[in-house]
Amino acid sequence: MLQLMLSTRNLGFMGDERRKNIHDSSPFYATYRCADSGFITLGSIEPQFYSLLLEKLGPQEDSRFVWQWDRLFWKAQHQHFTEMFAGRSRALYMSCWVVIRYQADFKARYDALGERGKSAKVALIACMRILLIRLNAMLRDGTEWC
Repeated sequence: MLQLMLSTRNLGFMGDERRKNIHDSSPFYATYRCADSGFITLGSIEPQFYSLLLEKLGPQEDSRFVWQWDRLFWKAQHQHFTEMFAGRSRALYMSCWVVIRYQADFKARYDALGERGKSAKVALIACMRILLIRLNAMLRDGTEWC
């Protein structure tokens, strides 16, 4: 971790001035308000986690997201994430990722959509829809999750 801090400082991404550091100005290391007034925090500093972030949130084809460390794009990236998270419930978003991770049928559905060329965001929203349908049916029928 010290190596990361020292190298980012040497490259000019960390310093003593507020709003000039990756930790308080970058879009990939920030906190965003969600539709349910909760917050979600991103911490995708390392390249492999930034790539995963883009894969899961869908903007990997957008040229503004190609260069993680290009500050010229940070404002547009931050605006994109702000708008995206503002339209989503944190509870639904996070619970759907958990279901995809631990329920074989949701994982299969998510993977199949990806194999058919759907973006990660579209596949996630499709799984959210199925999750909400199942939860509503459970409430209607008085059944438990199985």
